[in-house]
Amino acid sequence: MPLQSVTIQTTPLGSRLIGEDIHTLYHLDIPIPHDDLHALIIAATKTSDEHPRAEIAGVLADRTADGVRIHVVASTSHFDIPWPIIARGIHSK
Repeated sequence: MPLQSVTIQTTPLGSRLIGEDIHTLYHLDIPIPHDDLHALIIAATKTSDEHPRAEIAGVLADRTADGVRIHVVASTSHFDIPWPIIARGIHSK
């Protein structure tokens, strides 16, 4: 199922992306503060077609055809945020 919402939650070690669909929650811990993560996602949406990537402190955000993919380089994990959720806004906790 496609994600219904995405929330950025502040944690002691940085922040956490939480994605929610009808039956499941997904999460990814990100080692940067909440405000930096939100700015990174916005920066990725504004990148050029030649260089569709934004980066802060080992966290990459790539603009893709389906939305924005957040990579944590240290753990090789990623989290995809679809365009409709970015357009509606990402919630904060």
